Amino acid sequence: MLLLAAPVAARTPLGPARISVDGAPPITRNAPWLAPAGSRHLRARFRLDWDGRPVALLLTDMREAVTVSLNGVPLFSNAAGPGDPVLGWNHPYRITLPAALLRPGANIITVDVAAAPPWALGLGQVEAGPPAAVEAAFARQQFWRIDGPRSANASLLLLWLLVLLLWRARRRQPELLLLVVVGLGWWLRSLHFHVTRPPIDTGLFAAISRESIFIVVPVTFCYCLEFARLPQARRWQLGLLAAGFAGLVLRQILIGLGQADLPSALLLILMGLGTAGLLLWSAWQRRGPDQALIIAVVALNTGFAVHDLGRIHLLHWWEGAGFFFQPFAGLSLFAAFFISLGRQFVAALTATEGMNLALERAVASARADLAASEERRRALEVERAIEGERERLMREMHDGIGANLVAAVAVAERQGQPPGTIAPLRRALADLKLTVDSLEPVDGDMVALLASLRHRIASDLAAAGIAVDWQVAPCPALAWLDAANALHVLRLFQEAISNAIQHSGAQRIAIGCAPRVHQGQPGIAAWVADDGRGFALSAATGRGLAHMHGRAAALHGQLTIATTAGTNISLWLPLAR
Repeated sequence: MLLLAAPVAARTPLGPARISVDGAPPITRNAPWLAPAGSRHLRARFRLDWDGRPVALLLTDMREAVTVSLNGVPLFSNAAGPGDPVLGWNHPYRITLPAALLRPGANIITVDVAAAPPWALGLGQVEAGPPAAVEAAFARQQFWRIDGPRSANASLLLLWLLVLLLWRARRRQPELLLLVVVGLGWWLRSLHFHVTRPPIDTGLFAAISRESIFIVVPVTFCYCLEFARLPQARRWQLGLLAAGFAGLVLRQILIGLGQADLPSALLLILMGLGTAGLLLWSAWQRRGPDQALIIAVVALNTGFAVHDLGRIHLLHWWEGAGFFFQPFAGLSLFAAFFISLGRQFVAALTATEGMNLALERAVASARADLAASEERRRALEVERAIEGERERLMREMHDGIGANLVAAVAVAERQGQPPGTIAPLRRALADLKLTVDSLEPVDGDMVALLASLRHRIASDLAAAGIAVDWQVAPCPALAWLDAANALHVLRLFQEAISNAIQHSGAQRIAIGCAPRVHQGQPGIAAWVADDGRGFALSAATGRGLAHMHGRAAALHGQLTIATTAGTNISLWLPLAR
């Protein structure tokens, strides 16, 4: 008995069909349809009314070996012969019906499907239409059912190899090993897209391909929780693995009863929703975007699982996109894990680079400090060497030249030498003492330097009957006032005091120093002032004043000479130069 015919003006599903299973009396069913468990062969007959135009067939979801006949004449078979263990349910098939075999009016399309237990025997969709429309539909089905999943699985294998290499380099990270297991599981799950005749037992291969979803999905969600470092993650992971095992057992029971495995499929969907919820809760607690990609992909694939659920044979709630999304789940999930892991590694690398830069800066600073310390040590050594040499020179000058001059003065006085002979000897002795004083370290202290000058000339001033007014104020240290510069200061004021003793007729002389600002620059002013008769600068002869100006210039100072009421010689020196 043949049922309703299908038009061929457009691509249209054929049916309902008269189906006979294992020689039993035929029944009327719409495709797709899953045969009872343990069935080995079914034959479905469709009626096709031909109007003379070219027509082709498109077959999808055939489980497993399929043979198509037109009006009793075989046209196509995906099996090499009876008993060939071919896996064909993923593959679409297009068949152009020869015009020579078509009869005007009613034609009989016979579809024989064979499978061996424990496979599921099922009749898929049979559509008829113009060859161009069928070819376009076939190309779309071929891509989404075969070529796309193959490319996705190949890409997954490449990413898996990268993660495997990464795990071999960092074996102390257990989450990488878990990710390796996840990637391998999804690749094995999708291996059936690459082969139609497996190299191992076909039943075992089919079991691995179909039932492994109940292992791969829980392990994948376990990795999600491990990546998120969820509190009490081990408890949740054990629950996921237990739920996957329960789903696997439940599926076998339902298939054995000839029922749709709806509960086991719903269990997988609930696992996806629960995992996405836990990840959302973890991300909310941490206020971070690190898990956003994984959450989005888990949620997306859970939605795709709902889509695929409605397309299974015993339910067939909807046609949906016309193919299953599950073959792309492995790549999308693994790619999300890979990208998220890569972001973590980039963040860790960035932090390491920051630490390295900070360490380099610290090392550079330590080196600079060490170099500065070494420079200070060398400067101290040089200073100590100079100090030692200064002390040696002072000792030699005091014990050698100084002792000889003192002896010469004593001899001249005992022999009654004229004052013209003794005076130069005394001045030479005073100059030597002044030179020795300049070698004494004063640490830039102008007050101490003037005090040593006062001490050396006190006897000369007393002999001349000149009283001394000491007018010093606390002054900051002159860092640049070393022995050479100190000698310039002493020689300058020695010349000024010598002139006062010899030419001014003064009764009093003032020696002092105080801080003073000159043209906006801080400094120290030191002076020698007498109450004598003064002199006209224009009438001054000799080189004494010129030498004094030369020493002031060498000191980067400013020399001022006033002779209106006595003589006031003032030297301003900068604090820094």
